[in-house]
Amino acid sequence: MLAKRWAGVILITCLGLAACQPKKTSVTRPPQPPAPKPATAQTLAALKASDPNALIGRVVYVLPDERLASVRDIPVQQFKEGDIVSFMGNEGYLTSGQVVRIVDGSLHVKWFPPAPGGRVPIVGDLCGRFTKVPTP
Repeated sequence: MLAKRWAGVILITCLGLAACQPKKTSVTRPPQPPAPKPATAQTLAALKASDPNALIGRVVYVLPDERLASVRDIPVQQFKEGDIVSFMGNEGYLTSGQVVRIVDGSLHVKWFPPAPGGRVPIVGDLCGRFTKVPTP
């Protein structure tokens, strides 16, 4: 009999504690902007059409923490360490950078921080030297 009484007290206590728990409220988070997409073939074709003398390659690797990008498919013999290059995405100009090394047919470029609201280069973006100012 004593065991039943204690079981009842414990059950009532547990139910009371469960009822006192704060209710979970759903938190509405603002929608995240879509992830950036690398430059398309159409972007590359448009840049080459607007500036036939531009030297343009593709970003093949990035180290975001060090702000470094590796650029291939570009005539590296026409660049030297210290040259300034521009990064382009589908949305136009992203930022500029400086060639820090030329290794095994690729440029290693340290990019400058992008303007507020801009983005950093990603794999697939374009990088190069333009004879005309690229327009977004």
